[in-house]
Amino acid sequence: MPVHRRRRRAGAFSTSARDFKLKITSDYLSTGFNFKRGELEVEGLLNTSKSTYHNETNSIVLTQNAPGLKVQLDDQGLPHFTFPAGYSPDDPNSYVQAQLQYRPYETKNKEDQAKLDFKYRLATPFFNKLWFGAQGRRSDSQRYDGGGYLASNNGTAATADDIYVPSANVNSTILYDPFNTTGKLRASSIPTYPNFYYNDKYVGKADMAALIAAVSGRTPGTFFGGYSDVRNVPSGWTTPVYNNAVQYFDTSHFNFDSVYSATGSDGKVYPQIPTFKVREEVRAAYMRADFDTELFNRNLWGNIGVRYTGTRNTSTGLNKLTVRTPTGIGTAYTDTVISNGIVSVDSKYHDYLPSANAMMWLIPDQFMIRLGWGKVMARPAIDKLVPAASCIIGSGSNLVGGDGTDDCTAGNPDLKPYRATNKDLSLEYYPSADTQLTAGFFRKEIDSYIVDKALRKGADLFHNGVLFDVTGPMNGQGATTNGVELTWRQALTFLPGYARGLGLDMNYTRMNYKYAPGTALINPLDGTELTYPGLSKNSYNAAIWYDLGPVNARVAYNYRDRYYTGNADQAGNPTFQQKSGYLDAKIQWRYNDKVTLSLEGKNLTDQAQTTDGGSSLRVNEVAWAGRRYFLTLSVKN
Repeated sequence: MPVHRRRRRAGAFSTSARDFKLKITSDYLSTGFNFKRGELEVEGLLNTSKSTYHNETNSIVLTQNAPGLKVQLDDQGLPHFTFPAGYSPDDPNSYVQAQLQYRPYETKNKEDQAKLDFKYRLATPFFNKLWFGAQGRRSDSQRYDGGGYLASNNGTAATADDIYVPSANVNSTILYDPFNTTGKLRASSIPTYPNFYYNDKYVGKADMAALIAAVSGRTPGTFFGGYSDVRNVPSGWTTPVYNNAVQYFDTSHFNFDSVYSATGSDGKVYPQIPTFKVREEVRAAYMRADFDTELFNRNLWGNIGVRYTGTRNTSTGLNKLTVRTPTGIGTAYTDTVISNGIVSVDSKYHDYLPSANAMMWLIPDQFMIRLGWGKVMARPAIDKLVPAASCIIGSGSNLVGGDGTDDCTAGNPDLKPYRATNKDLSLEYYPSADTQLTAGFFRKEIDSYIVDKALRKGADLFHNGVLFDVTGPMNGQGATTNGVELTWRQALTFLPGYARGLGLDMNYTRMNYKYAPGTALINPLDGTELTYPGLSKNSYNAAIWYDLGPVNARVAYNYRDRYYTGNADQAGNPTFQQKSGYLDAKIQWRYNDKVTLSLEGKNLTDQAQTTDGGSSLRVNEVAWAGRRYFLTLSVKN
């Protein structure tokens, strides 16, 4: 599965092709029972599942140094390159480096669950049914990447007797040095741990140009062909062809088994350290009582209940400290791991989540009111709880393109779940059997929420006075969101003939937010307040549907405003999803109860998803899948 990319970094221009070997396996086993006797119903469920995500990624990167290369952004925020005289992405003589990269990793997940639910019908004037039950769940997740670490320094400052375990990652690099005027090729670098399988060799200008010419091709198809909202972009560009290039590089150390264990510098086999290893155990129980009565001669029904949930996490990760050293060639550098260690953290928390819901016909069968109140929580993804940290000393130096402060990426074992109190009011009017008009009002008082990828500048990560710019998940504290939702549903049964199967659905939502004092998320780029993550001020859906006899059809348009994603780009700037609207359609013909034929079209408006770094002139990504069509024949036994 090749992916082609152009990249401009620190005065260099690169073009690359990526090849994937991906295998996903999943296994599920589930059993259960149902029991009924008199007023009692019991349901039991046991299930187990496991999955493996195996990936071996290969990349070929061709690089040229182009002093004076200019990059300009157009009014769409898209880059345009102007190369200096004597340099061109299509000229093999412009390139100084070709590199093959091997990046294997594997993720394994396992989950076991047991669940027991009881229902008991009551014969009381107020309560008519009692629900209660319990659930237990255990989830395990682990990931191994390339690995590589310092196994022992033998308790001394000397490095000669250090024991390293090599990484499974491989870089094989062929270089031409245009500044070498000695008439002799430079010697290859001596491999160092943990990147022991990083190798290079130098060639002359003619050999480099011949290599580039032999491995180069063009990107397949037409770049953004058929998409009219992007202008003045190239239809294609020079890119390496992986199958042509791989023969020129040393691939003898491509070994996926090294992800799990590798031979250390002392000749002994050592296990690799997982990127993360997390176990989450959840115990939950609930009780709910349904009621049905009359108040002021009006039917009143609903439920009250409480749910308990207890969560325990055990997370293990690698703390790694790396030193970045400039090579003296532009902003190029080498990274050397100087220390690492395994860190495990246990955490646990408990939540009691009461709730209540009530409904009443204010005008029988015409005008209903619904009220809802409840506490809710949602756990963070378990891989975000890993106590791993990877910090690079020297990454802030301007000699390697840094901004003055060294960088870290880190998990967050202290991450709290999303917690909120929801309040809902809905007014529903049914003037006829074919019409529904609804106005819903909702409020979420949020105690804590999760920002998946945030940049904390100048953070004292290890509480030792050393400051880093840290990228990783964090909690936001204190916010309130409010909104109103208006809905109209109309079946057009008054139309004559076949048209009586038509109907309309329309929905509009307006939302706003407010942070608690002193808790606002701040844009590090300009110091302004960020909107609440994932919140669009306006969104709406409009649909025309048809359902009569064997034919069912629907055309729907969905729109939402621009919103802050809660993530950050590579530069640490918050990312925003630009406004978007999608038109989908589906028609279905039921031949009989067992055979159905359907035709579906997705994204008929040809909408792209565009993310930016806070301005339409700082576009991060334009993702366009085009229109998609599906023809499905469904047969049931």
